[in-house]
Amino acid sequence: MNQLSRTDLNRVAIDVDSFLGKAFALGREYEHLPAALEETLITYLRAKAVGFAQRYRSSIALSRDRAGVGIKQALVCVDLALEEQANGDLNIAVGILAGGDFEALRRRGWEMAFERLEEIQRESALLIKHDMMVFLQDMLPQLRVWAGLIPENWTGTNAEEEQIDLDARADFDAFKKFLARLEFLRSLPSEAQKGLLEHWPQGGPFSGVLRHMIVALSLGIERLVFDKNELEDFKHRCFSADYMDSQVKEQMLAFLDRHLEQSLKEERARTLIRGQVEEEIAILESAEREAISGLFMVPGKAKT
Repeated sequence: MNQLSRTDLNRVAIDVDSFLGKAFALGREYEHLPAALEETLITYLRAKAVGFAQRYRSSIALSRDRAGVGIKQALVCVDLALEEQANGDLNIAVGILAGGDFEALRRRGWEMAFERLEEIQRESALLIKHDMMVFLQDMLPQLRVWAGLIPENWTGTNAEEEQIDLDARADFDAFKKFLARLEFLRSLPSEAQKGLLEHWPQGGPFSGVLRHMIVALSLGIERLVFDKNELEDFKHRCFSADYMDSQVKEQMLAFLDRHLEQSLKEERARTLIRGQVEEEIAILESAEREAISGLFMVPGKAKT
């Protein structure tokens, strides 16, 4: 008899923000799903959890932690396949769920998850030494974990040689956000990239690059490197009261949008960068005028 805690297995919870969770909520609201269907899914997940724990046991006793990982993986797989088969339509998803074939969904979801994790591992191993990674240093520890990822069991290894459980949905989303930032850095004019690497050889934060770009676009210069006089010009010409001059801001964001449209393939990548630029503008606006200079990267020294 296995030693898995019934309490642990009874705490199966479907993420209400996942596509699967939203589909169940819609089905319950309009009574389009059998009343016992959610419990049927949970029973199925418990069975998968025991099987997973048996397959990856490290001792005679079954691990509750491994069982929890098994439940999470199965849920992610069902979620991925459901969204794919429904083409993102929750109404269609409710109909698919009503069929109750969770194993078919899990199998297809496993294929999708494996493909995603393979992509993460392959691309991370290639990109980890890219020159512009010095401006994404906060992502290096995670990138190293991804580079050593084992798609078959969804695990990686951190700097302390500890095994890390990964998530084919959450980690893929995080990886796509990383790619968007790197793609943006690579889209900068070659001279601008060269200037960054020459003046900040030790690198700096991605936010620092965005702040320098805000200055460059606001002043109409093609360099991301500027002197104290240009920074003072930015502070006095581009700000009115405590906010960025509306006309300068509008023109700067319009130029940014054109660049993003031409350079970044995916809309969500463009949306991510646009949102981060707006966040950096807000930070500049909230700072004391005299303190703005301290928000930019210092040549030859990495800032955090």
